Parts: sequence; C-alpha cells; structure tokens
Amino acid sequence: MTVPLFILAALATAGTVSAHGYIKSINVAGQEYGGFLADVYPWSEPKPDLIAWSTTATDTGFVQTVPGPDVICHRDAKPGKLSAPIAAGETVTVTWSQWLGEHKGPVLNYLAACNGDCAAVHAADLKFFKISESGFENGLWGSDILIQQGNSWDVVIPADIKAGGYVLRHEIVAMHGKFQLYPQCINLQVTEGGEAVPEGVPGAQLYTGQEPGLNTNVWGEVKGYIPPGPKLYNPAGPGEEREDTTETSTPVVTATPTTFVTMTSPAPSTESGAPVETTDDPLVVIPVTPGSSADTTPAETGTSTKTTCSPTCPVSSTATETVIATTTITSTGVPPQETPTDFEMTIEDVEYVCMPRGKHRALVAGQR
Repeated sequence: MTVPLFILAALATAGTVSAHGYIKSINVAGQEYGGFLADVYPWSEPKPDLIAWSTTATDTGFVQTVPGPDVICHRDAKPGKLSAPIAAGETVTVTWSQWLGEHKGPVLNYLAACNGDCAAVHAADLKFFKISESGFENGLWGSDILIQQGNSWDVVIPADIKAGGYVLRHEIVAMHGKFQLYPQCINLQVTEGGEAVPEGVPGAQLYTGQEPGLNTNVWGEVKGYIPPGPKLYNPAGPGEEREDTTETSTPVVTATPTTFVTMTSPAPSTESGAPVETTDDPLVVIPVTPGSSADTTPAETGTSTKTTCSPTCPVSSTATETVIATTTITSTGVPPQETPTDFEMTIEDVEYVCMPRGKHRALVAGQR
C-alpha cells in the first residue's frame, strides 16, 4: 500500500511536536560520547556500545508512576557497556536533543556508586545522592536555563567522593500539567577522588508523588519552591573537611561524673565576642570526692586557692592553649538568669577554656 506523501509529512510533524527529548551527546572531562538515541537505536543493528543507559521510551516520553522502577533511569532501562573516566571535581556536560519551553520544571542531578562494574549493575541496587539542582529562581525554572544554554547542562562531580564506578542520573521534571519525569543515566569511572562515601536513596524511592516540588503550578505565582528528592549532598570544598553531624572535640575528656565546687567573681568582657568571666584570680574548679571534708564543708564565698582550670591545662601567665571537652551538665542551686557566687553542681560534661591568668572560665555546654 502506498501512503501519500502529505500524510507522511503530517505524521512526521505530529511526532516532532509531541516529542520531548533525550540526551543526545555527553562531554565527560573534554571527551565526547554519544547518548542513547531513543528514536533510532532500538531499531538499529548492531547497537553501539555507549556510556549511556538504553531505554524502551521510543516515544521520548516520560515517567509518572512513582514510586516505581522506571523512575530510576527511565522505562526498562539497561546499563551502557562502557564507562567514561573522569577525575573527581571535573565536569560532565549533557546535551538534549530538544526541550520544549512550556515543559517547565527543575533540573536535578544524582550519583550512585556501582560498587563494581557499572555495566553489570542492577538499577534496583543503586542508591542515589543528589549532587546539584536548579529549581525556580529569578523568574526562571531550571528547564528555562537549560534551553538558554542550548539544551545543555553542566554537572560537576564532587571532589571528595571515593574513586570508583558511578551512575550519573540527570533528570528534568516538567510540571505544565501532572508532573512528568525525564531521567537519563550515564556510567562514569571516577578517579583521583577522596574518601567520602555518601549515603543514598534507592532510585525507585526517590519520590512519593506527593511532594510539593512535583505538584507546583508553574503558571501561577511561585514562592519558596523546593525541588523534590533528598537533600543536596554537601561535599568538602578546597582545604576544608566534609561536613559531619558528629560532634567531636580535641581532646575529649571522659570521666565518671564528679561533684565540683566553683567560686567565681564575674565581670563583663567583650573578648572574642562572648561574655568572659574575669577575676584577679583564675576561676577555681575544685574536684570534690564524695565523703571527703570538701564534700560536707560549704565553700567560703570570696576565698579561693589558685589552681588550674583543667587538670590537663596548667595555668600560667603565658598559657594560651585551649582544651575543650563537651558533654551535658546538670546543675543545682542556680536560679535562672542569676550569676552563681557559691554553689555546687554535678558535672557530667563541661567545657574548659584556659587563657592567660585572670581570664579563665569554665563553660557549660551550649553557653559560649
């Protein structure tokens, strides 16, 4: 049967109008690679070896079923046979075949460690951490910026992650109606990295579908938009350590809880931008052994014996070393917002700061 040319032309035009897009090319640290051409490669033989994952989204369409496996790297995605080498801290630039201006939404980028050969990894085993995002700022969506950049997007690989195989998940979310996800995956072999091994989220569970960041009206007034997915990974910058939520100090003093008698004669100070207790004598911190005479004899207000403010930090006219131990403290006999002059407190955690004579202090945790 012969199909009239005008019908073929109409079909071709309709296909172009309804098409969305895919990553057609990838530049990894200056080296060019081809993307998976979803409207070509499914019917071509032999199929090329790529760093890009293949999909069955021959309509260059989207994913809407979340949570679900297609969210990971698109519909029925399979890993590419190759991986592109890139040093940690370098840039990957992806270029889309096209993107429609009315398909507005954020651009998101994730990484997941393959823990082996990325060509053999199962998508369901990948746990992704978000490395960058562009939501809505200065009246522009991430997708608007992508179009302004010639349908291209730069992705910087964190400099501190451990070397090894990773899958880069680049995604555009369109919210011109019900949300549409367009995830694309690429195999990378990261070199010259640090020691960071970020925690990730299984790809199928990145979204619930209920997030405001997936259900924003892009045609109305947008305020305080937050892109969907987990929080951004916070890598270490040059010359700084990666942020850690674990509270530590050096040195850390640990001991059985002890009762102390403290005597202070406070005076205001602005040194270091915080109140500092100053006296002619250093702050006295005297350990009291339960059952001893000091345990039963009240301290004499206004008298003191010069001693160190910490067993590990000798007091002298030139002492400037700071020794800190941080835990929690329970005190008794101290009315709120009043300066103690003679009281006992049970200390489980105290911060000692040694400074030149006459400027010593012991800080309750959280009062710096």
